[in-house]
Amino acid sequence: MSQKRDDNLPMEPDESLSYAVVSAVAAEKGVSPDALEPVLYDVVEPDALDALFAPRRDGAARTTGTATFELAEYEVTVDADGSVSLATNS
Repeated sequence: MSQKRDDNLPMEPDESLSYAVVSAVAAEKGVSPDALEPVLYDVVEPDALDALFAPRRDGAARTTGTATFELAEYEVTVDADGSVSLATNS
């Protein structure tokens, strides 16, 4: 059964989206981001994830879209606004 967190975790203004994902999952697991296993790049290419929601060529923000993948025991969903949602299987 999947349990979704009630809150979305917004990313910090100068934080990359990929680091926001690592930070959110590490915080839920109670470990430092450096100690998270598996590492993000074993699951998804961090630069590609960052580029997916980067501003358009004309500088306009991307306002729609989500990406969902599994990292550790969490289903991670990233939204275009930079929020990171975690769901666990229990």
